[in-house]
Amino acid sequence: MVTIDPTDLHAIQVLQRVHRHGGFAAAARELGLTRAAVSRTIVKLEQRLGARLARRTTRKVVLTEAALSLVERCGAPLETLSAALDAAREKDGPLAGSVRLAGSSAFGRDVLVPIVLAFHRDNPGVRVELTLSDRLDDLVARPIDVTVRLGPLPETSLVARRVGSLPLVVAASPRLLGGRAPRTVEELLRLPAVGFRVPSTGQPWPWPFSIDGRAELVAPSACVLESDSIDAVAAMVRAGVGVAVLPRHVVEGDLRARRLVALLPRKVGAGPAVHVCYGARALMPRRVRALVDALVQALPAACA
Repeated sequence: MVTIDPTDLHAIQVLQRVHRHGGFAAAARELGLTRAAVSRTIVKLEQRLGARLARRTTRKVVLTEAALSLVERCGAPLETLSAALDAAREKDGPLAGSVRLAGSSAFGRDVLVPIVLAFHRDNPGVRVELTLSDRLDDLVARPIDVTVRLGPLPETSLVARRVGSLPLVVAASPRLLGGRAPRTVEELLRLPAVGFRVPSTGQPWPWPFSIDGRAELVAPSACVLESDSIDAVAAMVRAGVGVAVLPRHVVEGDLRARRLVALLPRKVGAGPAVHVCYGARALMPRRVRALVDALVQALPAACA
């Protein structure tokens, strides 16, 4: 059995960053080291273990099976140790350090960024690293402290606090309507539509409506265009190609400027649930807890 050396913990942390970024340079930037120092650390760990850990190519660094196993097995214990040290360091004094926050692209741009800016003004010593992606695997593959999820939650050990539902609107260009707005869902479905495909599944997203007091999911039958980007769907609606059900935050400015009109406001249903997800609070650093509290306080208004 290999005796644990004090330098091993540092070396494994360096190896984790190399794995995360796929290269020495990016890992060095995050750790505040030189590229040469990162390379030397990996080489020394290889010599101690007697095993190759990384293969260098012209574009990236690829970890070997032995290195991947080491990173996987040590990941959770190192995160726990790091959280414990952070909690002890932050027990007194102002908040400081990094918090990794993740969310979907459009929602993050329109809703999370203003919350992050307000949080930063109140806590200038905290660096929020905001990752935005519409693909779930992009978020799961990264070490994240807090995630704001839209829609159903996968099986997870994370704590999930529901803060509301995403407000939706049926939007159309006045040019498309020609002065004749539909008065029923049936009339709406006769108009050309722009469909949205869920990025993580590739499946069409049905429109939620309240019909005769019942919640119903309706698949638009006259889709002329589709996209897995909600921003692209909104752009097509602005161009007058068709109608679509969209998150209100994406087209709020267009509605106020009357570039778009909202149709059947009393018929459109509730959007996907919005959850703030994070790990157990027992060893959560104060800065992470502060960001969670800021999100839980601010997001209900955005979901109203």
